[in-house]
Amino acid sequence: MWYLSQGGQQHGPYTRPQLEQLISRGQAQGSYVGAEGQPGWVSIEQHPEFSRLLPSAAGSSPRGSRRALVWGLGILGLVLVVGIGIGLAYRLLDGPKSVLARVVPEDVTLYMEVADLPGAIEAARQMDVVDLSRLDLERHREPTVEAMTESLGIDPGTAHQVIDEIESVAFAGRTSGSHTTGAFLVGLSGAGGVDALLGSGRFERQEAVGDSGWRYRVRERDAETKDETLVRKLLDEASTSDDAEDQVLVWFHDRALLAWGDRTFIEGVAGVVDGKGKSLSEAEHWTAASFRPGAQVVIYGAPGLWNERQKARELVTRFFDGVPGITICVELEDAGVLTTIQGELRGSSLPEASLSPAPALELPRRLPASTLGYLAIPTRSELSGAEFRRATIEHLRALDDDDARKTDRAFDEMRQELGVGIEEIWDAFGDELVLAVALAPGARIRPGREVEDYLDDAALGLVLDIGDRDTMVRLVELLRREAFEDGPGAALYEVTAEGEGFVARPKGGPFPYLRVALQDDRLLVVGGGEAMVGRFVDAVAGSGPQLGDDPAHRAAIEALEPGARAQLWIDTGRVLDDLLHADEVVRMLEAIERKTGTRPIAVVLEGDERIGSAIALHLDTDGDRWRYQLQILNGTIPLGAMLGLGLLQTVDSLDELESLSGHLEELEVEPTKMKQALDALP
Repeated sequence: MWYLSQGGQQHGPYTRPQLEQLISRGQAQGSYVGAEGQPGWVSIEQHPEFSRLLPSAAGSSPRGSRRALVWGLGILGLVLVVGIGIGLAYRLLDGPKSVLARVVPEDVTLYMEVADLPGAIEAARQMDVVDLSRLDLERHREPTVEAMTESLGIDPGTAHQVIDEIESVAFAGRTSGSHTTGAFLVGLSGAGGVDALLGSGRFERQEAVGDSGWRYRVRERDAETKDETLVRKLLDEASTSDDAEDQVLVWFHDRALLAWGDRTFIEGVAGVVDGKGKSLSEAEHWTAASFRPGAQVVIYGAPGLWNERQKARELVTRFFDGVPGITICVELEDAGVLTTIQGELRGSSLPEASLSPAPALELPRRLPASTLGYLAIPTRSELSGAEFRRATIEHLRALDDDDARKTDRAFDEMRQELGVGIEEIWDAFGDELVLAVALAPGARIRPGREVEDYLDDAALGLVLDIGDRDTMVRLVELLRREAFEDGPGAALYEVTAEGEGFVARPKGGPFPYLRVALQDDRLLVVGGGEAMVGRFVDAVAGSGPQLGDDPAHRAAIEALEPGARAQLWIDTGRVLDDLLHADEVVRMLEAIERKTGTRPIAVVLEGDERIGSAIALHLDTDGDRWRYQLQILNGTIPLGAMLGLGLLQTVDSLDELESLSGHLEELEVEPTKMKQALDALP
């Protein structure tokens, strides 16, 4: 064992690996080192074995940005170590390579894992849409280590070792009726750090669990200091009861596995660890599920997750009869956080069907470069209009005879009133359609603005590939006559023919300018400000800046798999940038910046690498089975998490948080307007 002498105070004992870690981090500079049982102290700088480990000797920084990120997320691992339940629902694993699925029982119905935490952190560091240069995560490690040493009674070397050894984290649970049991699990690269941690006065070894586990009691520490950090508060309050049937902390030394949760569940874990039980990774329902290779994170819902409840059983019969479990995989891409939900549908409410492959979506690339968002749907079908109507009625009849009769009657009435039926309309559709909103480059989105406030600066457009041009010309003529010339629009609009389409100019009031155009093999229906409508039409025709040339849009779409049945994209960076310039938000951010010296936004909002959000739905059929895949890029939860990265800069203590909150109140930032800004997020 080894000791350090710093400023006249002795620290240790340390194992050799612990001491080497302290030296390589630059935490032993100016210190003296001594070996147990040997007299005298030697300066670190003069020591023949340890001087080479000093950062200056290596000629490089003691830690890279990956290690700095580990420190930030290491707080999550620390919370698990002392048994605080944390939200891991949005961090997961690499399917077949799952680490902790090998130690939980096969009857698990809900499972969440980050199998390679350092790898996930490295992937997060590589994301283009998160600007980690604005963050100083390294400064949070030392306060965390300090909180651990003071609350848990361990030396700094042990605290560093515990953080560095965390490799994987997971939650596993099983349901029985309305009762759920489960546990949080932490897998480590070695047992040294936790062994030293459990040797402190806060922990007491009590009894064996299985052949290789030991249950530990965690004593609550009744201590409160000024400027107490959140981590310190959580560590102080962590405890277990004397009741062995309550939540327990169990350490499996040989497996370097720490488990906190229900005793009965952890006994099942012990059985798997001891080789006496079958693991989840060996279960047939697990191996039958679809996982994304390379995903950093996974959530798994077993087939029997909802079967215990009567209403759920009815739902299963209608839609989930005999299907594999549902998986949610999270991948950290250059474009952001990609979440993929995969599963199958089968049941009495679903017809047998055969879907033709969806064509690649091309229309979105022709939209104007100022597009704020769009929804694109492939409309190509092997069914004729008559076959489509017949299949629709048959499907409705399988669900409800009355609904089927009403729909069939409505189709007949449409033909009688308009002179054209659903069959012709269906045949007029080509390969795809897209509904898009464009906003002038200089225009700003502001909470509280009415729709009419955007009329001059915006355009809403429908672009549709044409399948049967003659039918589409008839439909355009029908629209002009029934909606405008002889319809309700006659009092509001002046209509003039333009080629095979028409233009409708408002006679007054807050109404949009409208243009309907047949352009090559496309139909355009666009409304908004006249100038914006013109730019929209020109872009689709190829004579104006197009969205396909935008690197941010291209990066977002390339993160998704092709062949979607529906695809949605939002220019999230532009939306957020606009909202963050709202007066209330500006005042809040300025207050935080004055208080902390850091602007708490780490997401890239401008330029070619700005963040975007997208959703893609994939469907395929195999007889009576419908396979689905829903991909979500930078959805609400991960987007909020990425925005929250900046808040790591803002407060180091609970007192600072209270002070900042009071400062915001002094600025009279109105909560209702802040809510409007948040509600406006996509």
